[in-house]
Amino acid sequence: MDNFISSDLTTVKMLCLIPSFFFQIFLVCYLFGNSHNQKDSVIFSLHSSNWTEMDMKCKKLISLTMQMNNANYKKLRFTRTKIVNLEMFFKVSTNKVIILQKV
Repeated sequence: MDNFISSDLTTVKMLCLIPSFFFQIFLVCYLFGNSHNQKDSVIFSLHSSNWTEMDMKCKKLISLTMQMNNANYKKLRFTRTKIVNLEMFFKVSTNKVIILQKV
């Protein structure tokens, strides 16, 4: 008894869905990777600016901004070590292609 019966319709559905899955994973990885890069560049720009020579009000504001952006080093993570970005997308997509080739 096979619970899964392969037919032409099932194959066509799968072939139509795979590109949309790739696009969804790419979009999430690209957007989060881009937001991580922009956040890191803002932190670097604030830190490398001449903020130590500014008045006390600006020093406090910039210091608070740097603390907020570095709070627990927030990034979207899949696990503790894997960050959602384009590198993760390419690893997932190559694994998908390998799995599809074996089928």
